[in-house]
Amino acid sequence: MLAQTTVSVLIQGPTHRIALKSIGKDGRQAGDLPTIWGADGFVGYTDPAAAVAEVEEGIYQVNTSWIDAAGDGQELRHTVIPEVKVTRDMTVTLDARDTVPVEIRTPRPAEQRGILSYQTYRERSGAGG
Repeated sequence: MLAQTTVSVLIQGPTHRIALKSIGKDGRQAGDLPTIWGADGFVGYTDPAAAVAEVEEGIYQVNTSWIDAAGDGQELRHTVIPEVKVTRDMTVTLDARDTVPVEIRTPRPAEQRGILSYQTYRERSGAGG
């Protein structure tokens, strides 16, 4: 009798711990979990309580948002670091104090209605992602 077995091997590159830290506009650490995006999409946290993920070496995008009170209602602060090159264990800080106002002008008077949203886009090695 002849027996056959299929063997599969998954090769993974070196991995490193990336800790994310968010600083609010008041200069204090915020308790959010920034989003980490890799070549294959969203990256989950291995230790959410410490905001730490273990990732394969490579380039990642990290981002987070805060909604703060403003004189005329609320303001959204959004921080994106489009390219975080992970080659070692590291800490990445997203700081709301680094945000700058974005003013939207329309040809006629306008009023915001509905949901505020945003999009980000990055290009890696000639491919969108």
